[in-house]
Amino acid sequence: MNYNKEEYIYSLLNDLHVDPNHGWKTVENWAINSLQDAQYGSVPEREVKLIRELMTAIRDTPYGKYDIKYFYNCHSIRRMQASAEANMIKVLNENPELKEWFKGFQPPNYMFCDHPQLGMLTKLVESDGHSGTSFALCCKSVRQKLMYGN
Repeated sequence: MNYNKEEYIYSLLNDLHVDPNHGWKTVENWAINSLQDAQYGSVPEREVKLIRELMTAIRDTPYGKYDIKYFYNCHSIRRMQASAEANMIKVLNENPELKEWFKGFQPPNYMFCDHPQLGMLTKLVESDGHSGTSFALCCKSVRQKLMYGN
């Protein structure tokens, strides 16, 4: 899988089952403490390898000083965003006329637009629990994906 640096660090933390509420606040502190534990044999070799990968990933970056919770929160937000976008695309695919309208609709902003078709879309994706901002961002992203496939 092709990860950006933050996603890669999250995947290592997740593979290592790092508790974001543990006393070690920063990634670097957690990794150093875990490597010290490994010297006494209390850490399985597979985990030692992952910890070393983590240390390499944070070397020469500011990420080592980041709170571990940062990576878990970013991942959670990205997962919610992907889910909301997938749901909006599903809803639009189930409503072809609305989809065609949506693809051609280019308001100055989605957040303060009171177009009836946009109101219908809002109701159809209500289960995603959007704020005005998240709905607007979702609309922009989904339209981009529908129009250009990326």
